[in-house]
Amino acid sequence: MDWDKVRKFKFTTCTPPLHWPANVRGISQQGLSLLGINEKTGELYWDGIRVVLRRPFELGTFERWVAGFTAAAAFGVFVIELGRSAKLWGG
Repeated sequence: MDWDKVRKFKFTTCTPPLHWPANVRGISQQGLSLLGINEKTGELYWDGIRVVLRRPFELGTFERWVAGFTAAAAFGVFVIELGRSAKLWGG
């Protein structure tokens, strides 16, 4: 395979839609040859450079428990303070 030729024509000549960010171009059929996957890790590569994909922030089991207890405690304080406020207003 002539990699220099593939790299020369890696982008399509079509104009991308207006809602695309500036400097983003479509990949040509030849440009698809530059995509690769590491079989062991499943990582995606473009022309030998790893494509970094960010995963969404997720809480682990311990963090979920802490967040749940914190939310319950905050709600308990809210109820107590609401009761105190009602007494002050003559309720």
